[in-house]
Amino acid sequence: MTIQELGQEILKIKEAANLIEVKGERNAGYIVFIHNKCNELIETFNAILQSAQEEPPSNPREEEEGEIIEPY
Repeated sequence: MTIQELGQEILKIKEAANLIEVKGERNAGYIVFIHNKCNELIETFNAILQSAQEEPPSNPREEEEGEIIEPY
């Protein structure tokens, strides 16, 4: 499962929590907690994905000085 897929699953959990009919302040607090925690996780996944897209791909065949390492 990719980070993006995991984020989509968390979004589904958030949406399901929003569909629950809530009675009582304590139960409403649980739903608010679920909603906020899902938002935090989704934001974290989005930051990870954005960071991964911004970083240039590394080439394991290059050394620090830029010399090409020949395969065995």
